[in-house]
Amino acid sequence: MKSATPVLLFTSDNPELPRQIMASRISVESINVQTDIMLDLNSQIRLEIATSLGKLTLQAIVVKHHADGYACQFVDMDPQTGQKLSQWLYPPFEP
Repeated sequence: MKSATPVLLFTSDNPELPRQIMASRISVESINVQTDIMLDLNSQIRLEIATSLGKLTLQAIVVKHHADGYACQFVDMDPQTGQKLSQWLYPPFEP
């Protein structure tokens, strides 16, 4: 699980105009995003995360609104993207 990370948010209202936001509690299944724009529950968003393995583009559904942002569940993730996300989140241990 990664700590606060900058990401680009694309919404259906502005699919070509990204907004830089912060994300936290990132896992292979979900992400928490903090933004000042209102996101509707069950709406789909696109996120771009710059990682040490390259840029990851992820689709997510907004599942919950809480005090520190929105909880989102990843959807439609292809296996290659899932593998890169997992490698970025949990890099191999090198003694």
